[in-house]
Amino acid sequence: MKSAEYRAEEGSATSKVRIDFVVREAGQWKVDCTVFEDPKNMWEFKRRAIKYKRKGMVMKNSEMKLLSIDTFVGDVIKDKTYTVRVVDKANLDGALQSHQDGPRRKLRSKE
Repeated sequence: MKSAEYRAEEGSATSKVRIDFVVREAGQWKVDCTVFEDPKNMWEFKRRAIKYKRKGMVMKNSEMKLLSIDTFVGDVIKDKTYTVRVVDKANLDGALQSHQDGPRRKLRSKE
């Protein structure tokens, strides 16, 4: 992933920000999509987030904390990363259901 680049148009009446949506491919985070828009006009950011959600993916920040569709733009601007990590929900569910030593066993009760 590239280092932080020019993120806003300072001289204009409305400042635009560039937010990168990154996905993990072959163990590396790669930019899947970039949206360059005024944060006051949330539609383009939300439209992209909804497309990922329909594909069964969730959005996380750089610290891998879950982001809301309604607040993610403000969150990534506030933490100055301008990056949304898009993670497949199936991978998250598998990680949550398994124990660190392997899958959990079901205990049988004696009857």
